[in-house]
Amino acid sequence: ETKLYGEYGLLPRMTLGFDLNDIRAKSAHALMFARFPIGRADNRTLYAVELGVGKHRYQMQWAPMYKAALAMGRGIENRWGSGWMGAELAYEVRTALPEPTIKLDFVAGLSSGPRIRPLVKFETAYMADQPFSWALTPGIMFDVRKSTWVIGIEGRSTTQRTIGITFNIWRNF
Repeated sequence: ETKLYGEYGLLPRMTLGFDLNDIRAKSAHALMFARFPIGRADNRTLYAVELGVGKHRYQMQWAPMYKAALAMGRGIENRWGSGWMGAELAYEVRTALPEPTIKLDFVAGLSSGPRIRPLVKFETAYMADQPFSWALTPGIMFDVRKSTWVIGIEGRSTTQRTIGITFNIWRNF
């Protein structure tokens, strides 16, 4: 599986981004999105709405895809350092599929503190007449020059159960 994700704060109240995901010979999507914060920026818990449009691949054919999501994030403080946690509820319409997909994802991690910091992600997806799918990825983060590297072990359950290694590079520009 190959993923490429990027986002840029174009305006104080608008972020633009892209999300590319390809699972060789199975499925893929290419999505452009805009995210808009809702509520006050000085609240401890922040909320945003995201709207996306793009294409998805199903049975080797590309078709339109649409996404609407509500996200929340919150900074956390504990004895190991500061960090964050977030959740996103998404509704995706992939026009080549008969039913929409509903996703609920959670993430939490430390952004300061020890050199090696923990991160955990839990992702879920539901589509009618399909098995409920989920992925749990505990991992570690560490800084390498101007980037953060993330290495994790992912357990996934869809039509079959799999275990894999994830590697991400987060880069600020």
